[in-house]
Amino acid sequence: MKRFYCACGNEIFFTNCFCNACGDSQGFIPEQLLFINPFVQEGYRLCGNYELLQCNWLIHESDSNSQCCACRLTRTIPDLGVNNNFQRWKKLEDTKRRAFYMLLRLGLMIPDRLSERDDLPLLFDFLEDKRTNPAAVFDFISTGHANGIITLNAAEADDSYRSATQEIMNEAYRTLLGHFRHELGHYYWMRLAKNLAELTAFRDLFGDDRQDYNATMEAFYSNGAANNWQENYISAYASSHPLEDWAETWAHYLHISETLETACSYQLIANVEKLDDFHHWLSAWMEFSVVLNALNRSMGTSDPYPFVISATVKKKLQFIDGWVKAKNLSII
Repeated sequence: MKRFYCACGNEIFFTNCFCNACGDSQGFIPEQLLFINPFVQEGYRLCGNYELLQCNWLIHESDSNSQCCACRLTRTIPDLGVNNNFQRWKKLEDTKRRAFYMLLRLGLMIPDRLSERDDLPLLFDFLEDKRTNPAAVFDFISTGHANGIITLNAAEADDSYRSATQEIMNEAYRTLLGHFRHELGHYYWMRLAKNLAELTAFRDLFGDDRQDYNATMEAFYSNGAANNWQENYISAYASSHPLEDWAETWAHYLHISETLETACSYQLIANVEKLDDFHHWLSAWMEFSVVLNALNRSMGTSDPYPFVISATVKKKLQFIDGWVKAKNLSII
């Protein structure tokens, strides 16, 4: 993520609602990726979740919606009178906005809930199950995507729950932001699949998405990934089905993109002007991820990027890079 500054010159951060130095109010304009003082500069107003959730995203005065472009896409929230659900909801919305930032930065279209021009809506359900709330309707809620509806188990916002699940699932890496990016990958694959030529190119590289999803997932959970999965996939889970391979690779593309932008913003990477080229982009990441992992080891924490990018994975990342850069996927 790039760095942001108040008019007074003090650095402000992505979740700031005011400047810690001068006290001025701060609001983020998603269409322009910049901060302004909404009480000084006209043309924008606060999100309806500003007071409740400290959402600092602004709405253009021509927009009739009461919530920002991120908050308005939440369809269901957990019962706020139970457990830590308010804190969970706030963290989910904060993370969703972080995920949306990189989509906007890359020029990817985020649909409007009220738009009648788009036949691929995007909505979020934040649900809970009886494992964390005995009064919940559902026995089991898993994170997933179906026809533009992204469901997240609200308990994933709890570090303890997520860490325990990571241990049970034997996953090297599990983050809330990663969940958002993975499931958003499924959504953007739906947009890709509307173009036959792009779909054919996808199948040539990732495999046939028409494979029986339930059967392949059952086989994966029963037998696990092949011993040589790292030769062709970014994660073991990516080997379960072509659609999961796409979503996992998509999430990594966004992880790498934002982390490199942050490193560039803090002048930790030289030759930043070359990062528009995929090969320089990936080379910069391979070098920087070594440093990133080494820094964490120095603090006694786990590697933030314990993954191997094989030649095949590189091709998949390049395919996504080319698809993203070829068009903004906007509604004409």
